[in-house]
Amino acid sequence: DRLTRFLMSVMFDVLSEHTRTAHRQATGLVGPGRYARILVQDSTVIGLPDALSQFFPGSVSRGKKKALLKIQAVYDLLGDRFVHFGLTPYTDNDQSRSKDILSIASKGDMVIRDLGYFAMYCFAQMMSRGVCFISRMRSGVILFDPVTGKESDLLRILRRTGHFDQKVLVGRDQRTELRVVAVKLPEGQAEQRIRKARQDRDKRLNHSKEYYELLGYSVYMTSESADELSVKQIVALYGCRWRIETIFKCWKSHFNLQKVMPQNVSLTKERAEAIIYMMLIFILLFQVNVYDQVLRQAQADTDRVVSLVKLCQYVAQNIWLFLTTDHQELIKGIFYYCCYDRRRNR
Repeated sequence: DRLTRFLMSVMFDVLSEHTRTAHRQATGLVGPGRYARILVQDSTVIGLPDALSQFFPGSVSRGKKKALLKIQAVYDLLGDRFVHFGLTPYTDNDQSRSKDILSIASKGDMVIRDLGYFAMYCFAQMMSRGVCFISRMRSGVILFDPVTGKESDLLRILRRTGHFDQKVLVGRDQRTELRVVAVKLPEGQAEQRIRKARQDRDKRLNHSKEYYELLGYSVYMTSESADELSVKQIVALYGCRWRIETIFKCWKSHFNLQKVMPQNVSLTKERAEAIIYMMLIFILLFQVNVYDQVLRQAQADTDRVVSLVKLCQYVAQNIWLFLTTDHQELIKGIFYYCCYDRRRNR
């Protein structure tokens, strides 16, 4: 248990090296003193060997219990550090962990979360404690005009004006006054959202025509007024989540923990967690020390940007090249395979 706590501390230090960009961006957006902390809460799921299902129970596939690990993290953009990091079973979904933020956030903090943590009772409690927040708004939430008390038809207003930025009452039973902001998405991004929704395997959802139409907008709920945060600031602050999501994507997509974890030995939960932390530290060290160096060299030599995801995939598939190939030849391969495409609209 002491080893896993030590490894978690090491990982926090390495993570802080990789999140400086998001830290600088957030500081520039709100300036000093506006918020005590800006807390981004997010999660990701990582597959593990089936033998660990007793510690990290996941879904059942073809009658066999799978082992799935869920990582829950809260990162302070202003303090440039993770204030919470937990390994939990897959069965602990984001909705059930939404209340965790109430024991982490304090008066003067700003909390940024995605739809997975959407819970109206949490928003009401955060506001009562002086905690601010920005969240994506879940489809189907009922809005009411704070003056007339009549239901507001968000989609109808968006069809007429193309945008929305108003204070409304949210919730049918216990109504909470919040600010709702809707911003029209670029056509390509909207089409990608709609395509993903149409491919949803859960046929019970049976999305309506209006649901697909609303996917063309990013709809946010916040406790902050227009005087405190502009629409542009809300969108930019919510976008700071991408840095954490990129780290998670590389962890789960291109450095497969399931293949590294011992398959045929008896592992205690503590040993399994220690191996997981050491692998995450290795991946982060790679991202900080290899990616950042290659990124700078690519920008200096070719004026192109190296994709972190493409680089992780390239390394995972060609690890032998990094052990046997001359540095300059290796760099040429990275520039060729791992840079973003040149596009005018990027």
